[in-house]
Amino acid sequence: MSWRAQISRNVQELRFVACATSESSSGLRKFFRRNYNELKMLNPRTPFVYREAEDLEPFVYARYDWGVEKQVYLNNKNADEITRILKDLVEHGEKLPRSPESDILLAAPIIDGRIGERDYPPINITWDGVTIRRNPEFDATN
Repeated sequence: MSWRAQISRNVQELRFVACATSESSSGLRKFFRRNYNELKMLNPRTPFVYREAEDLEPFVYARYDWGVEKQVYLNNKNADEITRILKDLVEHGEKLPRSPESDILLAAPIIDGRIGERDYPPINITWDGVTIRRNPEFDATN
């Protein structure tokens, strides 16, 4: 899966700050205009904040779980360099510990109550190295 679709899994917020008029921020302004719709579509619940301020060196700020933050300055960077930096930020978040609130919960499979649990094939779901298995002793008919 593309790293772009993993942003919401590894980063809680991305904040882009640029100067509205300076040449050093033009790459960030172009990057954000071109990529915002795709990033938001792939990560609908992740905040992508863009702010402009006068006479400010452009940067991207990533907030991760447990209060970890990372800021990277983007002075005179073009769109390809910003893409590489953003990918690095997402990969950095993949290595950090996650809070329980950040894990994505999967809905339990629907079980027909007339059929016993043992008649279904076992389902194993592995997420972050933890395997969840349906209870093989469960019987809905009792």
